[in-house]
Amino acid sequence: MMTRLHFIITIGLCLTVLACDDSQSIGSAPLDMSTNSMADTGHQPMDLGVGSQDVGTGQTDMDLTPTLIPAYVDVELRPRRGIYRRSDRPAIEYVVYDRIGRIIADAPVRLDIQPMGQAEIGEDETITFLLEGAGAVRACATPDLCGRASFYVDDAAPSLEIIEPTRAAILTGDPSIRVRGRTDTDPGIRVFINDRPVMVDEMGEFETELRAEFGLNRIDVIADDGVRRPATRSVREVLWAPTVIPADDAEIALDRVAIMRFHQAVIDRQEAPDPPGPDGVQRVPDLAGTAEALLSRSNLMMLLDNPQIADDDDFSMRITNVDQGTPDVTILLTDTGFEIFIRLEDLAFDTEGFIDVAGESFSLVGRVLLTVAGFASAEMRIDDQGIPGLIVDDFGLAVESLSGEFNDSTAQAVVDTVGSIARRVLNSAADELVRDLVADELPNFIELGLDDVIEPLRDISLNLSPDPPLAGIELNLSLNAQEPIFARRDRLELILGGTVRQPMAVQAPHPHPGIPDFPPEADPVWPPNRGISMAIRLSLFNSVLSSAWHQGAFSIDLSEIVPDGFPQISGLTMDARIPPVIVPAQPGSPNLMELQFGEIDLFVQNPLNASPDHYVMSLRAGVGLEFAAGEIEGIVDEVPDVRFELLSEGGEFPALDPALFSALLQAQIGPELNEAVAELLTVDLDGIVVEADAFSPLNSDIETITIQPTFPSPPRIQNGWLIIEATAVTEIR
Repeated sequence: MMTRLHFIITIGLCLTVLACDDSQSIGSAPLDMSTNSMADTGHQPMDLGVGSQDVGTGQTDMDLTPTLIPAYVDVELRPRRGIYRRSDRPAIEYVVYDRIGRIIADAPVRLDIQPMGQAEIGEDETITFLLEGAGAVRACATPDLCGRASFYVDDAAPSLEIIEPTRAAILTGDPSIRVRGRTDTDPGIRVFINDRPVMVDEMGEFETELRAEFGLNRIDVIADDGVRRPATRSVREVLWAPTVIPADDAEIALDRVAIMRFHQAVIDRQEAPDPPGPDGVQRVPDLAGTAEALLSRSNLMMLLDNPQIADDDDFSMRITNVDQGTPDVTILLTDTGFEIFIRLEDLAFDTEGFIDVAGESFSLVGRVLLTVAGFASAEMRIDDQGIPGLIVDDFGLAVESLSGEFNDSTAQAVVDTVGSIARRVLNSAADELVRDLVADELPNFIELGLDDVIEPLRDISLNLSPDPPLAGIELNLSLNAQEPIFARRDRLELILGGTVRQPMAVQAPHPHPGIPDFPPEADPVWPPNRGISMAIRLSLFNSVLSSAWHQGAFSIDLSEIVPDGFPQISGLTMDARIPPVIVPAQPGSPNLMELQFGEIDLFVQNPLNASPDHYVMSLRAGVGLEFAAGEIEGIVDEVPDVRFELLSEGGEFPALDPALFSALLQAQIGPELNEAVAELLTVDLDGIVVEADAFSPLNSDIETITIQPTFPSPPRIQNGWLIIEATAVTEIR
């Protein structure tokens, strides 16, 4: 650039000298140095002409001073600042140049302000700012040739005070939130609440109503004067729920917190069970089929109180073996419990003994074949310990057929004769056996099996070892049966209550708001499946999170995770003012639920300040559940949505920008919190082992009976209930 400029100046000087060279004119005159200050003064004075008249024209000699034409105007404000206040009075400085960079000292210039009304120019060429915002001063040497200097005026960010709701407010009842506040009376200020404009009156006050959603409602208020960026912002978190479950320092009692639903097809699919597979395991998908498989492997001799069914001088009969034949079990749901039907076709008694007929003894060694049936009606009741039981209130028995296979024809005739003593004792033995099965053993098997399904839920440890910066957590969750609800021939719903217990009474770090809950009368929206479904109220998850908060799990010293590149942070602590909650995800979200942290105080100590800077943080993260091998695994978004607001500064040294903390927390604290919450939501789902007490009285050759659940479809949430669909297969080994 300088080379080009030197070249232009050199050419200009040469042209000037050539234009002034009068060496061919007649006469001479001394050089007038005032005519051109840029003439070559290196030559000796010489006679350049003979007179003041031009020989050829008769006119006076031409004026040798060139006319400078404006080509560029440079404008600056002094002092120069990025942002001015309206009280500032910067001076306008401008210089006009020609096309080769020479200053035109006395060039006339017109000054104005763009846009009009933004400021005014005084006689001393200083600016008086009238409005905040962007503007420019122009200096025009011609109507089409202007220089420009931009400026930006901002006295201060607009004030913003939120009067209602208060921080960490807890609302119930009508699903609405009243937002009320005030700002400056400047008519240029606009207020937005959750991105929607609201009216501001002449006193600077504003008010609106928002619809409340279950959980934490983020109230984001912005006062924007159109100048300051970012605009003034205040964020509130308001907890709203139709109702709140009270919580004390020791435990949270939960009524009707879960429902297990079993359809009739799970109880009895009306099909015979499949035989054992190549691995020796018999897999049965229904309760009645499991009972049939159990009976097929049982030794029914154990059900006879005394196999010596007759012992007189002239008649003695003993059953030496029982072959159960082909069992057929039917179990139907009633209005209060179960109807149990059993039919044993080709039931066989192997017998021995004798009978005297007319003084002659005949052997009773042989086999008796029977077809017998039994019926029992059982009502389900739940005891004080939450254990389900069946009370048999009616039963009936029938021997459909009886025939003998004896070596002795006389014994054969005696057994086949209706009304004979031998036939009566055989009928009695068959009645005893079937009565035990239908009125005792099968009801016991059903009630013990149901109790085994509930048993793993009675004592769930929710413990997390300390993992700095996160504290350890020690909780116990217990679910127990409360009430059965039957729909005849359709379904059984087992209502469960629950308790979340602290190991000992612990005082909460802040006043406990209680557990947000949907209306008690809200029912699950069940899927149209014919298998097993389980509904879990969200209040169960929120009780666990609340109890963890109660133990101080979310009041943490985070100083050790501050990166090395932040020397202005010597300490960092977090204190959650209210417990986190889990709520249904918004429609259209890819997540099942949303984890919400709100009103988390963050105290940041700058080593140069006496007190910490005080921020408030809120966090949102999507939550899902995955059914992995042997467990329900909680999945929480790795990158949460984190918001910050600076509430107060701790000293003269300025606080860090909240946006910086948002990035830091997303990368550091967010994943730590999410991992802890995900671990709390992970539950083991190992197969349910049916206790041997349920089948040992039958002395079967069964080693174990295990119920293995599977989950064919993803869970969903509606009406405050998490719905999980399942199928179950009983594995008999």
